[in-house]
Amino acid sequence: MSISIQFLGAVGTVTGSQYLVTCGEQRVLVDCGMFQGSPEEVSRNRLPFSYDPTSVSALLVTHAHLDHCGRIPAVVKAGFSGPIHATGGTLDLAEIVLRDSAKLQEEAEARWLRHHPDAAPHAGDEAGSDEGDTPQQIRDAKPEAHTTTRTAIYRDEDVDRTVALFSPVAYETALQVVPGVTAIFHDAGHILGSAIIELRLADAGATTTIVFSGDLGRRGTPILRDPAPLAHADFLLVESTYGNREHAPMERSVDELAETVNEVAGDRGVLLIPSFAIGRTQELVWILDELVREGRIRAVGVSNFSARAMRGASRVLERHGLPLASNQVRYSLLDRGIEANGVLDAARELGVTIIAYSPLAQGLLSGKFHEDPERLKRLEGPRRRLSLFRPRGLRRSAPVVAELRSIADAHGVTPAQVALRWLVQAHPHVVVIPGASKVAQARQNAAALDLELTEEEVRTLDEVSRPFR
Repeated sequence: MSISIQFLGAVGTVTGSQYLVTCGEQRVLVDCGMFQGSPEEVSRNRLPFSYDPTSVSALLVTHAHLDHCGRIPAVVKAGFSGPIHATGGTLDLAEIVLRDSAKLQEEAEARWLRHHPDAAPHAGDEAGSDEGDTPQQIRDAKPEAHTTTRTAIYRDEDVDRTVALFSPVAYETALQVVPGVTAIFHDAGHILGSAIIELRLADAGATTTIVFSGDLGRRGTPILRDPAPLAHADFLLVESTYGNREHAPMERSVDELAETVNEVAGDRGVLLIPSFAIGRTQELVWILDELVREGRIRAVGVSNFSARAMRGASRVLERHGLPLASNQVRYSLLDRGIEANGVLDAARELGVTIIAYSPLAQGLLSGKFHEDPERLKRLEGPRRRLSLFRPRGLRRSAPVVAELRSIADAHGVTPAQVALRWLVQAHPHVVVIPGASKVAQARQNAAALDLELTEEEVRTLDEVSRPFR
């Protein structure tokens, strides 16, 4: 009986983890992750699987990050129907991650179809092939890419079918996956439920042990247990995103974080920390909480947290007698998404202040672009790529700006001042932080606080800007 391993992702790149293990007539898949990053990498998610999914007996999952579990509903949709084994923590998180992934894909498809009404709703997926030196192709590819479809790779009903196949496994417990193949899940210390998978394959009276590291956590982190030590493996497959660097000791990293927070606070600046929503964010919130309790930093606020993340951060801080102070998010009459996605409701429920950045939609609500559309041609930087700063975007926002101008004329103020006042008056727990490149702009922004809109004016602006929720 022969044993083979086929590497189907995370080779020459760091996403899309997937291994196909064949032992005689049995085939077992370890992870089935989504490719992320450049358009060239993301397009690989639409390639057909290089094996027949109906021939796979079981799927083992190391952890719930999208690059390790994100294509599972796609393989189920393609015909896989065996058990999906993972720890209980991984399966709980995976359902959340996969439903969120399906929702985002369906929303992207809906947006695409609104702009391409003649396109078939479920046709035109890029077929492509995965032949040749794909990792090198990805590295050589240009950052720009053009696609002919935004069709969802899978939908919520595919996630329903996936969840029905979930089979939880306890740590350090031998599981017979298929005849001749046994799996043991060891704690990887990476995120909740993460595992190192030890596969033992019986072959002609001998046992071959293959260990899949998954993503390994660091030792001495504040929330999770250290990765479990393993003493033996015939073959060890180690995933290495940071293999070319040595992490600083945790104590030094915490010291650097505290110094950075205080330096930015002293300059009255804003500290942006890119962070994985699952795992790293919870660890950061925990450490910030400890720094506040020790008096090393003064307060805790967050930026661009979802409603779920806000509630999670609030629970952690509350256990230690600290409130979540604020959540800084984009909010304006032309971007009212936080009213629809639950962030504003969560802020009211938790007593969290919303700090609204870009409250004038990067200057669009001043009306100057509607007065002189030629300004669009002179734009530089990121605004040139935003749909709101294109002729079609101007036409879409024109009713809002016209109403702002009408109300501004009645009060003897500017449209920008009315837009700022609406945010504060309609939502008392919202604080606005408009930008100002000149002293006169700063004075105008401050003067908006003295303006008082009528109930009818607040209601009219609410109605005319509802398309932007």
